[in-house]
Amino acid sequence: MPGSSSKHVTIFDIAEKLGISASTVSRALKDHPDIKDSTKVEVKKMARHMNYEPNVLASGLRMSVSKTIGIIVPKIANFFYSSAIEGIEELAYDLGYRVVISQNQESFEREIENTKAMFLGRVDGVLASISKQTESLNHFKDLQSKKIPIVFFNRIPRDIEASKVFSDDYKGAILATSHLVRTGCRQLCHLQGPKQLSLAQNRRNGFVNAVENYQMKVDEDLIIETGQEMADGYHTMKEILGSAKKPDGILAFNDRVAIGAMKAIKEKGLKIPDDISVIGFSNAPESQIIEPSLTTVEQSGKEVGKRAFKLLLDRIRDKSLLPENYIVDTKLILRNSTRD
Repeated sequence: MPGSSSKHVTIFDIAEKLGISASTVSRALKDHPDIKDSTKVEVKKMARHMNYEPNVLASGLRMSVSKTIGIIVPKIANFFYSSAIEGIEELAYDLGYRVVISQNQESFEREIENTKAMFLGRVDGVLASISKQTESLNHFKDLQSKKIPIVFFNRIPRDIEASKVFSDDYKGAILATSHLVRTGCRQLCHLQGPKQLSLAQNRRNGFVNAVENYQMKVDEDLIIETGQEMADGYHTMKEILGSAKKPDGILAFNDRVAIGAMKAIKEKGLKIPDDISVIGFSNAPESQIIEPSLTTVEQSGKEVGKRAFKLLLDRIRDKSLLPENYIVDTKLILRNSTRD
């Protein structure tokens, strides 16, 4: 995975090597009486092997640390973000950190207010996923100027020096599109997410490149920008099916858009996947219970959340660390909305 060459070894790294929790490592290094002597020996041996060095400066300033991190996401109700928050909280709680969550609700102005609230709340660091309206990043740069580290995840901005964690959306789109082609689809359609989002661009690029890899022609009329909800997929698909275009394979921006599209396809009297195959993105719970069940690209929101928290904690403890990018792998989950 991509990363900074100056990576500082943390208790998370030691814990991962030994297969124990980070809190156990922390207590073992401090000779806590609740930790077995054999565990202390093993932890300290691994710490020496990995050249682990505690952050003395951070320890000296312990009383000025709030042990609170802020999380800014578009909507908690979104399955990806609820999964990411679960991963973040799992690690944060283990290390005694509190979590403050706010939603930008896809509003740039609200996101600015979120960052102001994080500063006033004296958070030690911020994990953020930007709104679809966000263009200027001054509010985040203002936090950085106040020595508050930020790690962006999933929806990541380009023009800011900060660590970023994201799913391999490009690879996921290639996997999905290639599956459509290999199972006989020849008229492919992509219901694209908002163009200003980098992840939507990555999925579009993966779709286009996969089609071209099979020496097929990309029909630009069948790459259509939609919103992010079921209603968006439904109305866009109705328009497509009412036109002269007859797609037989759909890659949707996310599972909600895919499910909306499936509803429109069924209302038209067409069969899924016999007439049209459909693939979503996210692997949300509803993708398993809809009929037919939805083939989808799993993004592993929980893993994204965990990785983002680890990078943030590194930078809370050592603000001199350089930015890192971490890409979490995606995989195709095959179900009944695509042909065998």
